[in-house]
Amino acid sequence: MAARGFDAVYSELNLDSNDVVEVPRMAVNTCQLITGIDNAKWRIQGIPDDLAEQQKRGEAFFGQRGINMHTTCTPYQVGNVPVLGEHCAWMESSAVVYCNSVLGARTNTEGKESTGAAALTGRIPYWGFHLDINRRGTHLVEVAIPVEDIMDWGLLGYWLGEIVQDEIPVLTGALIRPMLIKLKHFGAAASSSGGVEMYHLPGTTPEARSVEEAFAGRPIADTLHFGPSERRRAYENLNCASERKIDFVMLGCPHNSIEQVWLIASLLEGRRLNPDTALWVHTPRALRDTAERNGYVRMIEEAGGVVMSDTCPAISRHLPKGVRTFATDSAKQAHYLPAISGVQAWFGSVRDCVEAAITGTWNGRLQ
Repeated sequence: MAARGFDAVYSELNLDSNDVVEVPRMAVNTCQLITGIDNAKWRIQGIPDDLAEQQKRGEAFFGQRGINMHTTCTPYQVGNVPVLGEHCAWMESSAVVYCNSVLGARTNTEGKESTGAAALTGRIPYWGFHLDINRRGTHLVEVAIPVEDIMDWGLLGYWLGEIVQDEIPVLTGALIRPMLIKLKHFGAAASSSGGVEMYHLPGTTPEARSVEEAFAGRPIADTLHFGPSERRRAYENLNCASERKIDFVMLGCPHNSIEQVWLIASLLEGRRLNPDTALWVHTPRALRDTAERNGYVRMIEEAGGVVMSDTCPAISRHLPKGVRTFATDSAKQAHYLPAISGVQAWFGSVRDCVEAAITGTWNGRLQ
């Protein structure tokens, strides 16, 4: 009976079907994206025990059918890494833009229904970003100031998404040492303020060895410039809070890499959080296991923080009780959580956020 119940869940939510389809094994590599419940820390989230137990039963059921329980918005950090040109059916905006741009695989922003059908059939409609012609650049972006740390990549992405919306920017200029973490935050920000699903960094991303290759003959729709005033405007747009007392610090949207967890742990080592400030650090479940083995989780917990997986506050709609103002290093979370949960947001660097968790006060600023 329980099994038939989960068949019905998949049929309704993943296939949009009122008829109950017995769920067979998946036809292609399939993973579960982020969920609303941390299977280990659900009580801290404020999730009822019965819902947490129901999720565990559901994971067992779907796992037996070939759905890998990565439960993260960054599946590419834990083994789901498609190759250049591979056709995919991915959900979640920050994952889609990373898949298209950084990996050079091909996906549109799908929904539960289309991904559910694709998992069972191994097929997805051949349109949008699956076609060469739709992957060419549209806007040239000249970056006039150094963009190096995570915060600045988030600011660049947030400013850019508002302007180009769902077009394909091609970025040149003072972009220093782009790597997984920075491109992850850049894409998440651009897909939050706008609808960017693909971008090109000539000489870095795989489909653009040059500006000319990025546009592939398409006329440039507009040339944009990113300098000090654009950077400040993005920072001010993200920082909507009026109170400097910080109730909650959230780090890890998109989910933190193991390097980011280490950075947070090292900044907290030997220190204690303000008693009135909560800190949640989010990372994929597989990387939390690594962080535990490395001692990073212990370092964060000794300071009073919590390392969570499988979810984030914007997806779960659960925050610590009484939160009015929070701080985050995520432009995406600063964009969405005020509207979702009615809280005020401060955005800044990881160091700014850790200091806010220690002091209980926001003192971050734009350098």
